[in-house]
Amino acid sequence: MKKEKTDFIEENWFAPEKFYAKGFPKGIAPHLKDFPAIVKKLKELVRSGNFKNALEIG
Repeated sequence: MKKEKTDFIEENWFAPEKFYAKGFPKGIAPHLKDFPAIVKKLKELVRSGNFKNALEIG
């Protein structure tokens, strides 16, 4: 049976290595380039495993 797209998101959402390997989702990267401090903070939170705060900032 074919997996739905939502299954993929739920399974892989908190996998930082996959997130950074593929880059930011299309449409977000140009905006993040304007806010380097936010990008730095988000990367620190994701690497530390503090996903709740990363989602709140994002």
